[in-house]
Amino acid sequence: MTRTDWYHGGAVFLGSPGGALCRISRIITDTLENFGHPLSRQSVLAEVGQARLITPSFLVKVAVAPVAGKATPHFHTTLTLCPIGMLGDASEQSQQMLATMLYQLIEEEGALQIEWLDDETVLSAEQFAEAFLSTPRTRDPRAARRASRSGDMNGSRVDVEAALAQVFRTDGTRDEGAMDACLAEDVQPNDIQRLTAWSMTGLLVFLSAPVALSLAAVNLIRGEDFRLNTQVLSMTVFVVTVAKSGVLETLAGTLPI
Repeated sequence: MTRTDWYHGGAVFLGSPGGALCRISRIITDTLENFGHPLSRQSVLAEVGQARLITPSFLVKVAVAPVAGKATPHFHTTLTLCPIGMLGDASEQSQQMLATMLYQLIEEEGALQIEWLDDETVLSAEQFAEAFLSTPRTRDPRAARRASRSGDMNGSRVDVEAALAQVFRTDGTRDEGAMDACLAEDVQPNDIQRLTAWSMTGLLVFLSAPVALSLAAVNLIRGEDFRLNTQVLSMTVFVVTVAKSGVLETLAGTLPI
């Protein structure tokens, strides 16, 4: 990994990716909630096979795409986990959650291969599951029960555990710019949001020209902020409606001036 605050995971599945994005997003959401990080916002773009799941402390990007060059249909899933609101070093918990997500993809979706921390570290599903279940600090409530039924993998289990020892490492380093870059990329509006933001700015011209001009200047200088445009439009409609209804004059008349 080139940035210590971005944690990469990947999985390869047999079959077509139809509907996989929603199922994988649900698994990630459940894992985040199990670790005490309930979802606060999400965006799912099924047409391009991408999703973003956001909590106050973490951002998880999901990408699903078919694998070319296979005799039978396969698809690949990429997970990128980025801590965005954690105090101190979050590497240990980030990797614990990522490992749990990948393990659940094996259990619930039948992943065939797992990529751990970079796309060059590829393990079979059996290798990753054995190493994950053998980790005494795993948070999977079924881990101990499953581990009691699992056996060694032809003498290779020790090697696999060594390869995955990084699951619970804390390297003590942080790339502060990675958090800002992760957030900056997340808040970039897409074309539909940009068009909608300018449409709302245009509507404001009929309600309050000064407000519309101010908002247009903000859009040009800072970029189109869909949420800001929505809030300004809603507030302007409220103020104009109240002003035309005569409520303000009535309230002013009741004040002891």
